[in-house]
Amino acid sequence: MKHKNVKVLVVDRHATMQLLVRHQLEKSGYEVVIAETNEQASSAIISGEVLCIVGSYNYEENGCLALSRRLHGEPYNFDIPCVFYSTIDKELVNLHNLKHSYYLQMPFSMDQFNSVMQLVESQFQAETLRNFQ
Repeated sequence: MKHKNVKVLVVDRHATMQLLVRHQLEKSGYEVVIAETNEQASSAIISGEVLCIVGSYNYEENGCLALSRRLHGEPYNFDIPCVFYSTIDKELVNLHNLKHSYYLQMPFSMDQFNSVMQLVESQFQAETLRNFQ
C-alpha cells in the first residue's frame, strides 16, 4: 500500500537500524525523516506533517523515549504515536504514560513492524474522521 505524503520520523542513534527502518518504511510508501538532533525532531513534529515517531527505546537524552516524553508533556502536549523497539523484555518496558505507544521486542520480523505501522495509520485515520464529525 502506498501512503502518499505520509511522513514518519525516525529517531535512532544506530545507523544500521536507521537504514533498516528507513528501507522498510520507504518500501511501504512512507516518506522518512531522520532526526539527528532534538531540534530537528521537534521541528518535524511541530510542522504537523508526521504520522508517528519510530525509534529505539532507550533512556538517552537524544533518544526516541526522551523525545516522546518531552512532546507528550508541557508545553507541547502532542498526542503523537510512537513505535519503539529494543532488546529489552517487554515486561520491563514502561509505556503506561504514553497513550498511543507500541513496542516491538528485537528481534522482530518486518511483518510485525508493518502490522504495527498499519495499526498506527488506521488509528490516525479513525481519529481524523472523528475530528470532522
